[in-house]
Amino acid sequence: MGGVVFAEEIPVKIQTPNNTDLIITGNVGDFPPPKAPLVTIIIEDKLGKPILLESTYPDDAGHFSLEIKRLGPLWEGVTEFFVKARVVKTPPLMLIKEPEYGVQNVGKITWKEASYGGLEDDVGTIQVIDPDVNQFKNAIDFLRVKVWSDSSPHKTTIILTETGMNTNVFEGDVIFSNTYHFSRGVLFVSNGDTATAMYSDATLPEHMESDVYKLNATALIVGNRGPPMERAPASNFKLMDMDKEPIKNDAILVDQQISLVSDLENYQDRIQPFAYLVQIQNNQNQVESLSWLTGNLTSFQKIHPGVTWIPFKEGKYIATVFVWESVNNPTALSPPLSMELFVK
Repeated sequence: MGGVVFAEEIPVKIQTPNNTDLIITGNVGDFPPPKAPLVTIIIEDKLGKPILLESTYPDDAGHFSLEIKRLGPLWEGVTEFFVKARVVKTPPLMLIKEPEYGVQNVGKITWKEASYGGLEDDVGTIQVIDPDVNQFKNAIDFLRVKVWSDSSPHKTTIILTETGMNTNVFEGDVIFSNTYHFSRGVLFVSNGDTATAMYSDATLPEHMESDVYKLNATALIVGNRGPPMERAPASNFKLMDMDKEPIKNDAILVDQQISLVSDLENYQDRIQPFAYLVQIQNNQNQVESLSWLTGNLTSFQKIHPGVTWIPFKEGKYIATVFVWESVNNPTALSPPLSMELFVK
């Protein structure tokens, strides 16, 4: 049985003993057993662009320390950076309960499908689950959401109707159109758009600081192009050294800079934006590195994107490739690819 969790930013100390080493330390305070919370470290440049995402666990006293190297493509040209540390907290056990009538909680919004054709008069269904917005126990309730698309950024209102008395589930339909730019209940879309639905939850648990919490859900408009993961599949995930030679047996040396490369092909007769992300996890499933690059694939283009990584400790790692629409839109264009890495 799950409960609401929330992220709290905690102070950190930063040491830079030289031009490449970075030591980050902090204390998360006292947490109840049985498990210490995961601390996520986010490093951003002066424009707010993520450079690195790391995670670690504190010791029994709540102290944590993380050492990283300011090396790799995302650090190139960076003269100023900012470090944030966040820890996920769980509210007291009294707040961890199944949603019930009259109990304040955070709602949930989804599209019933991950993608829609978006052809003229196609329909997409939005669902919101939120028990504490149920105002009348003996009647059907209603709520409103906002929807928009890349081609029609002007937000239009959709009314959702409770599926039955006290179901706490609300649903409503959006009519997709390729001709009407704005009409009540109708959303203008084009192939490749992301359709976004937003629900503003104003009945929140007491521990949340904001009075209104905005939740978004997205669906992809695919037209006749087929499912997203058939559009730009990745394949042939491999390791290469900086001379572009394959690394045999996936065996890497400590402090050796490598490139993680895949084949990426656009199977469509149109331009396809993409984000190529590579995540490295250690044998404790902690994220050691998260790097990405973005671009556009022209019609039927095939490329070989790659990101670099330098391991600083021996051990076994897992590298996973994700191909998304964009960094901010994790609609998959390809199934993930993974391989084991052995650092000696």
